[in-house]
Amino acid sequence: MLRMLHLLILGLAFAPFCAAQVLRVCIDDQPFPPLTFPDREGQVQYLIRQAASQQGWAVEFLSVPRRRCHAGVASGQYHAAAPVSATTGVLDNMILPELDGSPDAQRSFGVVRAVVFRVRGSQADWDGQRFSGLDKPVLYGSGVLAFKDRLEALKVPSDDSAKSLSQIMTLLVIGRGQIAVSTEYQTLAALKEGGLEDRIEVLPVPFMQGAVFLGVGRGFYAANQQVIERIWTTIGELRAAKQ
Repeated sequence: MLRMLHLLILGLAFAPFCAAQVLRVCIDDQPFPPLTFPDREGQVQYLIRQAASQQGWAVEFLSVPRRRCHAGVASGQYHAAAPVSATTGVLDNMILPELDGSPDAQRSFGVVRAVVFRVRGSQADWDGQRFSGLDKPVLYGSGVLAFKDRLEALKVPSDDSAKSLSQIMTLLVIGRGQIAVSTEYQTLAALKEGGLEDRIEVLPVPFMQGAVFLGVGRGFYAANQQVIERIWTTIGELRAAKQ
């Protein structure tokens, strides 16, 4: 009887340490193909889940608007956000994998390229360095900090009120916008799906490109640094193995 009681006490004592940690990751509530989807698993969700499972962790994905996602990581409501770019706004509140003091692209989800697109025949243009012929703001998706930072640096008016890429394309078609920015994969897929390839064209010079990461809240990283570093490393290894 005493032996059974002793084992029960030991079991209760160690139970909290044996329970799997759940990594709460917020993702955009709009599809970001092929990386994330609110209703199914994309490439980024797969990589996070596989990398976390190798550390004995489970993952919970929560799809919310991008601004709420980033604010939630800053407040500690979510442990991490994905995918994120190494923008000033992100780096203020999240930790990214680093190498020699800079974001480590080898431990990222890969490089995402952004393009500029417009209604065919529009005078608005992009030459890789500057916009020209603008009389309306440049459109981009709500809360995309990488685009916000770049457009502010270019000192051009911009508008991120659209909640989805389809809304942006509708604004272009009805004349409420001239030119817009989004990721290449999303843009080409949306044009094909919407049958808009004869009305909207993608300009040949890309807008920008850069690696995207699993961004981890500062407090959560400090409490779990070794495991998070291994998760980042595994993400890079899994991505490289699939290429």
